[in-house]
Parts: sequence; structure tokens; C-alpha cells
Amino acid sequence: MAAPTVDATNTSIHDSDVTSHTVSLPAGISSGDLLIVIFAVDANPGVTWPGGWTEIAEVLQEAQVTLAVAYRQADGGEGATIIVTSGTAQMSAHTTYKISGHENPATQAPELSTGANGFGVNPDPDSLSPTGGSKDYLWLAVHAHDGTRSTDAFPTNYTNGISTQGVNGGSAGAGSAERQLTAAAEDPGAFTISASEQWAAATVAVHPVGAGGVTVLAALATATALGYAAVITTGLVVAAALATATALSLTAKHINTIKAAVATAVAQSYAATISGAARILAVLTTASAQSYAATIIAGDTVIGAALATASALSYAATHLNTIPAAMSTATAASYAATVSGATVVLGALATATAQSYAATVSGVALVAAALSTAAAKSWEAVVNPGAVVAGVVATATAQALEAVVTTPISVIMRAGNAFGAVPGVLMGIARAARVPQRGSARQSPPQDEGSGRQ
Repeated sequence: MAAPTVDATNTSIHDSDVTSHTVSLPAGISSGDLLIVIFAVDANPGVTWPGGWTEIAEVLQEAQVTLAVAYRQADGGEGATIIVTSGTAQMSAHTTYKISGHENPATQAPELSTGANGFGVNPDPDSLSPTGGSKDYLWLAVHAHDGTRSTDAFPTNYTNGISTQGVNGGSAGAGSAERQLTAAAEDPGAFTISASEQWAAATVAVHPVGAGGVTVLAALATATALGYAAVITTGLVVAAALATATALSLTAKHINTIKAAVATAVAQSYAATISGAARILAVLTTASAQSYAATIIAGDTVIGAALATASALSYAATHLNTIPAAMSTATAASYAATVSGATVVLGALATATAQSYAATVSGVALVAAALSTAAAKSWEAVVNPGAVVAGVVATATAQALEAVVTTPISVIMRAGNAFGAVPGVLMGIARAARVPQRGSARQSPPQDEGSGRQ
């Protein structure tokens, strides 16, 4: 994670006694920005904030000056100013911050120290130990002082100091500065004001993104290439969105609970787009070619491994049903099995060694192995609802496991597993009819013990 960043600030004052104080906000506010107001007001009148703003605390110095701090998660409709109300008519000074890269306050709000107060030229914020221990925090050292004094020096290691004060007697002033620091606690040094005065001071901690909400063990765990991006929606649990990668571009967009969308990859482009309510163990597990894409769409589809092991140029699986493994293993140039209707074919393409083999099956059939053994560069299985296929691409050396299984003829010979570590699963009633073999180039696929395939 990285520390939050101050993107813009603004200041304003009221140099006459009023109860409605116009506070100027930073320019360029966008939805999702964090807004923080440092509000210094003379005396102890009590402070009321407009709707949508949350006061963290008020720090008082006797009845001479009040330091109030509040925040808001912007929605983009804030406008240029807000009205803050004091219980009695007083003068005030204000500094406002626009911050990005922060945790959503609904998950973890900014925190303020207990506060310190005193009299003199050195307002000194007290120590703060934020919730959650050591993180990449944005720290703000802040103070309010009575009168027209200016803030002339800021705590050591703090930058972008801001001094805001009125010019009339009875006014108030504010001083603040920022620091990005990874620590479990912070105790800023002291400010210096132009002359001794009553003061109140405190320390603010703004939490970085990832402090709460989404549980991510390793969104980007080990990466050695140019660009890795994990977009993780709040509320999900992701063990490893991108665990180990050594290629140029790996992108995982997660909408569900995913063990490993992209686990190990060494090629140029891997993309897993997951939508609906699918649960996926490994969309792309091990790959070493240029382009692998798994598009998974359905309501409650469960896919063990859409693309498990591959070493060729192009593999595409379009899944419309419950599929243990759409593509198994192949090493030939072009094999396509088009299955529609409710047909049974034992070996439409059993053994082939040429560049183009296509089996188009329609009518009423059950397919045990549309492509059994092959050897070339491109494999594509398009399976329409209504067909039962035990092994679209069953044995070869370039891609995924084995089967496309759909309704209503309920035969799943062997569901398979991305890594071959789980025994086959028998479901329904295994039915398979051998279609007469044609030509010497076609053979029945090898038997798979326990799978129900013939």
C-alpha cells in the first residue's frame, strides 16, 4: 500500500464575529476524495457541522480558543464552500485538505489524538497510535491559537506548512503541515508562532487504502514485469489475484470469490474476466504462450480449470454450462468440434496428424470424445446447450483438461481437475454409443478408468 496524498488545500477566515462561518473548500473535488477541515475559532462556543460532515474531535484551551477537526467522503456535489456554525458569534480561521489514496471512512475513518493545549510560542501536537498498527499513513500536525499570531515554523520532517490567521484583535489562527510515514505511532515536533498565545494542538492520521473491507492476502504478490493490475471489488476475499508473474500484462477483474484468477504466468497477455456468480479455482493456472483468454458467463457456473496447461499460440473456450475442463491437451494445427442438438459421438476425430480436421455433429448424439488425440496449433470446442460431451479435447499436449458437460442428457464421465490431483467424479448415468468409424485416420479414444467413457 502507499500513503494517502494531499492533492489540494485552501484557507479562509472570518475577521468579524459571526455564528455562520463560510469555509472555503479545495478546488477540483471529485467523488471519492477525502475532505478534512481544520477549524480554529475564538473562545469555546461549540461547533456544528453541516450534513454529511463528521467531527472527529474538538480540542479546547480553557475558554480562549477551540480546535475542531471534521471530515467528509466527497460525492462530487460539495460546491466551493460549506457553512460551519458556532454557538456564539466569534472570529475563525480555517484550513481545508483534499486527499486521495485513503481508506474509505465508512471502513476506517481518519483518527485524531487526544489533543494538547497550553500557552506559549510552541504549540505541540501530542502522540497518536492509530488503529491497525504500522501502515503507510498520511499524518497531519495541526494547531489553533488565539489572536493574530502567525505560524512561523513547523514540526521537523513535516512539509507544506500552512499558516492562517486573522488581523483583528479577538481573532483566531490555525497552522498545519503534512508527513507521509510508515509507523505504528507518531509524535510530531512543535510549531513556532510569532508571539506567546493560548493554543490547542493535535495529530491526525489518515489510513491508506486496504486498511479494511476487502481481505487480500496477495493481490500482487510476486511480479517482475512491466504492468500488473488487480481490480478488487470491496467485500471479496482473494487469496492471490496475481501471485507469480513474469510477463508484460496480467489483469484480473474479480467480482466473486476467487482462489487464484491468474496464478503462474510467463507470457505476454493473460486476462480473466469473471462475471455472474461463478466460483473459479484457477482460470489461468500455468501458461507459457502469447494469448490465453477465458470468458466465463453464467449464473451459477462452477469451472475447475478453463485453461489449465498450455504451450501453443491460441486457445479459446466459451462456456455456457457446468464445465470441468473445456479443453484438454492437443498439439495439432486446427481441430474443431461443433456439437449441437443432442447427439452421441464416440470418436468424431480420434487420431489425426494433418492440419485441418473438423467434425460437425447434429441431430441426436452423445459425444464421448470429439477430439481425442491431435497435434497442431489451434483447438476450439464450441458446445451448445443440450449436448453432453465427456471429452471435447481429450489427449494431447497443449491445453486444459477434458470435458464440456451440459443438460438434459446427464452424463459427466470424468469431471477432471486443473492439476490432475483429484479423482474423476461420476455423475448421472454414463451412456455412450459408438458411432461407426470412418477412415483410417479416426480411432476410438483410449479408455479412462472410472470415467464411464468408451
